Amino acid sequence: MRKPQIIFILAVLVVGGVISLFMIRDSGIPMAPEECFDRANEYEEWLCLEPYFKMLVNKVSVSYAMDEVQHLQDEGVVNNCHFLVHVIGEANLEKHNFDPGKAFATCEFGCAEGCFHGVMERYVRYEADPYMVTAQVKSMCDTVGISMFEVGEEEVIRDMGGECAHGVGHGLISHGFLSIPDATRACQGFDNEYYERRCRGGIMMEHVMERLGGREDKLLTILPEICEPFRELIDEQRNWYQKCWDKALRWSANIWNENKEE
Repeated sequence: MRKPQIIFILAVLVVGGVISLFMIRDSGIPMAPEECFDRANEYEEWLCLEPYFKMLVNKVSVSYAMDEVQHLQDEGVVNNCHFLVHVIGEANLEKHNFDPGKAFATCEFGCAEGCFHGVMERYVRYEADPYMVTAQVKSMCDTVGISMFEVGEEEVIRDMGGECAHGVGHGLISHGFLSIPDATRACQGFDNEYYERRCRGGIMMEHVMERLGGREDKLLTILPEICEPFRELIDEQRNWYQKCWDKALRWSANIWNENKEE
């Protein structure tokens, strides 16, 4: 290749790079705030990144925000994408004027389906009267149905009603008015053993992560207190108290298996 041709190709590449840079800047989409990655623990990192991902949902799309979370996890900056994707689901509900059907329909699979969980968590928390929510639990997830998505070269069937019920569990306890036993009784309103179990799993995850709040260094000291309310569950004292310990240890270690039921 002649020298003039090489110079021309290099010039095109440089100009193309400059144009791309200006296009990125002109898009008005900032990068993830670097100061968030210097936080003492991952919980504080999630809180710091929350406004950024809400902005991405509102300014661009759920898909863009999901891709950004996945990118940060692939780079090793974020260890557990599930809880950040909860934030994306919450923002998506707000973007669709608190219409859970539209928000659910525009969520995407990935990160253990946290987007769907976040939609229902925010929807339940939006209701002013928690007891109105408990009366509506039975019909809340009836219309969601079953969906299929691809994992590698395989198609996986996912019961989205179960994902919906799990998100309802998050919302029932994050609402702030219901105790764990009361929220658990509300889950029984599903009149479906699988949905009820997924709902209880959402209660447990929300409670544990809120109470843990990045204090993994004191985990074994504070877990008895965190899990104590689950002793009160009638007929399942040992089961749910021990399950709380097992789940807390798994979540705090950032071990996530997307195919494992909550």
